[in-house]
Amino acid sequence: MEADFKYQPLQHSSHIRLLIVLPGEIEDPLFCVILHVGLDNLGKSGLIRFRDTTSNDIGVPDGYDALSYAWGDPKLPKKTMKLAYNQPCIADIERNRHLFANMSITPSLESALKQLRNKDMRNVKWADAVCINQADRAEKEREILKMASIYSSATRVLVWLGLTYEPDYDPPTMAEIPGDEAVWAAFGWFIRINQACTDQECHALDLDVVTNLPALAPSQQEFEGMRILFNRPWFRRVWIVQEVVLAKGPTWILCGKRGQRIELALNSAFFIYKYVTHTAQFGVRNV
Repeated sequence: MEADFKYQPLQHSSHIRLLIVLPGEIEDPLFCVILHVGLDNLGKSGLIRFRDTTSNDIGVPDGYDALSYAWGDPKLPKKTMKLAYNQPCIADIERNRHLFANMSITPSLESALKQLRNKDMRNVKWADAVCINQADRAEKEREILKMASIYSSATRVLVWLGLTYEPDYDPPTMAEIPGDEAVWAAFGWFIRINQACTDQECHALDLDVVTNLPALAPSQQEFEGMRILFNRPWFRRVWIVQEVVLAKGPTWILCGKRGQRIELALNSAFFIYKYVTHTAQFGVRNV
């Protein structure tokens, strides 16, 4: 029987754990390596050189992506990822998969890490469920105090809404529109409406834009996609304000293989809320 992963304690008050996600295809098992890093080593640009125990470059890009996601329903069966520490060095560990131990994670985190994994290169992520020892109450209390620094030091913040179709959360669509197709259409509309706003030299999406350009109104499919997206559990989390507002790098909102800068998505959501509220074009009263 394979062993369960055991955490090594953080040796300094400024240290955090990062995940080096090893390359793989979407359907491959998830293998990650834990790295301890001092937040005080981060440069002004938010970048850090990652080294192994011999001070050699371990072959990952500078910086890390901080994940913002909903853990999901605790009643759902857990998934298993493979986890190890970067000792003696990551190259040796990568060649010897027997050094990895099992870690139980939520389906939400597994789908995020697999979808964001590169098939050819290692990449670095921070995810609270794994980078904080959830069984150590004292550590959890200490790490929560670092959350502002963790998100503000990240190269990017990636908001994971889930796969394009999540039957446990998604409401049924009207007119039998496939949910995944609707989500893809919604991301296309985010780009279209924001580009129109740029072309009109307006500083924010407003009803005047669609009044002058009625062809920009979302189709039924696009509207259904937005209804699915903004119904996802992430938008009901308490911590999202801190995680998004504190980000100094770009923040992306991701669903399956589609993604968009979060300011464009939220700008569009605010616009469609005002539009639907002030018109009866869609026959819908609430978004």
